[in-house]
Amino acid sequence: MNIDLDRAAIDAAMPSVGVTDGPDQNQSLMLKLHRPISINGREITEIDMSGIENLNTMQLKAAEKEFAAAGNLVAVNEMSIGYACIIARMATGLPDTVFNQLSAKDGVTLKNMVTSFFFV
Repeated sequence: MNIDLDRAAIDAAMPSVGVTDGPDQNQSLMLKLHRPISINGREITEIDMSGIENLNTMQLKAAEKEFAAAGNLVAVNEMSIGYACIIARMATGLPDTVFNQLSAKDGVTLKNMVTSFFFV
């Protein structure tokens, strides 16, 4: 799948995507894509979600507000793919479009990663 996004936004977030240069201390926070996506001609095979560790309560409240404003109503936000995509955007700095283009399997993997981070 090939999508074109604002090059400045992607370049600014590029440390959050791609292939790591060596052993990753946050291996469990590296989303390895089952189906790579292409952004501005660059193939993305994994997304570094380690920025989730730096989120604060104010950001979580903003994510909840954004999720609710979109008309979503679930018992546990962290169990929703939509909420996980908002958290992923905040953690990586990548635009929503990146997460909206993930395959269904990768979307569920992302949701499970966010859920596990908050509940394990």
